[in-house]
Amino acid sequence: MINNILRPLWKKKRCRIILVLVIIGLSVSAFQCIASWKREKSQRYLANNLRQVLDSTACAPTPTYSDDQYCYFFTADEGCVYRYNDTMEVPEQIISGVQGITVIPQGILVQYAGTQGLYLWKDGMVCYIENSNIDFFGGEILTVGDYLFYNTIHGVCIRQMFLDEDALRLGDVSLQLPDCLYLQYILWADANAIWYLTADESGMYRVGRMDWETCAYETTDTLTRPSKTQRHLIWMAVSDGVYDYRPSGSAAFLYTMNLETGEVETREALADDMTICAYRTSTGECLFQTLNRNGSIAESTVDLQTGEAYNFLGLDTAQTVYGDAVVANRYDIELDTQGWYRCYHRTVVYRKSTGAVIWESNGSVYYEDYS
Repeated sequence: MINNILRPLWKKKRCRIILVLVIIGLSVSAFQCIASWKREKSQRYLANNLRQVLDSTACAPTPTYSDDQYCYFFTADEGCVYRYNDTMEVPEQIISGVQGITVIPQGILVQYAGTQGLYLWKDGMVCYIENSNIDFFGGEILTVGDYLFYNTIHGVCIRQMFLDEDALRLGDVSLQLPDCLYLQYILWADANAIWYLTADESGMYRVGRMDWETCAYETTDTLTRPSKTQRHLIWMAVSDGVYDYRPSGSAAFLYTMNLETGEVETREALADDMTICAYRTSTGECLFQTLNRNGSIAESTVDLQTGEAYNFLGLDTAQTVYGDAVVANRYDIELDTQGWYRCYHRTVVYRKSTGAVIWESNGSVYYEDYS
């Protein structure tokens, strides 16, 4: 019957052209549907494998800056990587021209400034990671097991890494976290889901949750309009699935939220002339900082879990606690003659037992911000 309909139409040139275009259009649509189905299937396979890793290692994903021999740190004002341990007098520079690192068992994953690729540094030897020609955005990277989390201009993505001796490469499949703009917005990940902050156009933040099994995504009610700093885009700390944060318009209050249940309680309340902040280090300490109302004087910094004091930090924020060393970040600002602020991200290494400064960076790299 179909042949009886198409045969007379095929004899007309215009009809033949239309029929060919229709067939091509249907073929392209079918191909796109198949490609989309294959991509979604591959992404769910990646998510399920990562879920198995997290079954025994639930965590607050952050970059790793230490191994069993050294702590490592990147100096933003110099673009260099240093290493340090308690047997050394001062840190040793080992890599230059860098914009981001994270430490893995095989060595140090490095993003070099001005390049798209990812490299593995080990004892002075550098190897290119195949299939890593990605437009990394913001410099930060981190790993959970054999899975790389990284920023792109479109948000946070995840890829599997293959770092055997005979194969240094990233997998072809990438999984994007919906509406997650920066790695620093990731809160917690376990075998069920990953939680992270999402921002709307007004600057208000919600907690988003993506289920590993289904890749379904949902958000909770608005939580906070966080203050921002040089190393902490948001003031927050997460441990064991509990999220500590400062709510919008309540500088003297610290709230805590159980990410699994959504229950919210007041953790700390200070006087109205005080400001309260919380943040997490790369080594897992959740630090609680109190400042005067305008944030110009730090009263104290205390570990929320142990009660240990880090008051020697002042306004600095700790990045890594390693042995008797604390690697911290400092924010120096200079006003030039054109009314622009020159903002320098400094790195300071303290001796934890005495609070003495062991070393600090003094590079010339800065970014400008208009007053």
